[in-house]
Amino acid sequence: MNSVGVHIGEMIKSDLKSQGRSVVWFSEQLNCSPQNAFSIFKRATPSLDICRRAGKILGKDYISILVAEVEEKG
Repeated sequence: MNSVGVHIGEMIKSDLKSQGRSVVWFSEQLNCSPQNAFSIFKRATPSLDICRRAGKILGKDYISILVAEVEEKG
C-alpha cells in the first residue's frame, strides 16, 4: 500500500466486480489489453489519466478520493 493508505487499483477492481463487469469489458473500455487492466489493479496510485478514464467508465471519481485521502493525512 502507498503512504496515503488508499489503494486506487484495488478500489477500481472492487468497483468493477460490484458492477458485474469483466476485466475484458473494462480493458476494452480503456482501449488496452486485459493484462494491462490487471496491472492497473496492482497499482496503489495509477496515473491521473488512468484514474480519470477508469472513473468515467465506472462512474466514480478516483482522483477526488485520492486527493481527499492526501489532504486528510496532511
